[in-house]
Amino acid sequence: MEMMLQFRTSILILTAVCCYDAAGQLMEPGTLSVDADTPVVEIGKRSIGRNFMRLPSMDFKFVMEAHCAAGLAPKAMSLSIADTRKSLAAEDISAESITSITLRIPAPQIGPVAVNGFCIDTEESNEKESLTLSSVLSVQASLLCGNDANSWMIYASKSLDVTLLCTIPQDAQSATSH
Repeated sequence: MEMMLQFRTSILILTAVCCYDAAGQLMEPGTLSVDADTPVVEIGKRSIGRNFMRLPSMDFKFVMEAHCAAGLAPKAMSLSIADTRKSLAAEDISAESITSITLRIPAPQIGPVAVNGFCIDTEESNEKESLTLSSVLSVQASLLCGNDANSWMIYASKSLDVTLLCTIPQDAQSATSH
């Protein structure tokens, strides 16, 4: 029992020591936050019984806020969604700590989504409908902060939503407006 207590104490002390820099102050790694818009995909009426659908290529707009710890500067930033990646060098990262970027995700990198009962072609369905699908994709972001002596990697992730908009063909709209 005493051996277990010594082991736990040693781990706690080692953890505390690792969290302090040479001056004995807590070194904060910095922060990275990622916000994304929700793209809208227009789809036409579907036949009954089709529960899964493939989405087209989509553009996601990201706003990333990056803050490095005191004494460190942004060296690189990257975003990754499915097989699409974008890397930014230090000169591409905004000096105001907010960086905006748009990424196009090709349709083959997006799996089919379940949309049971949405936008079904029936005679009484004449209104536009919308449906937001949560977590269709996810983005992983990283920020490398550093100086001549140290570097620190910060990670963030976010789920990405998509809104489907059921569109009515023009001839169906004109037939119902008379």
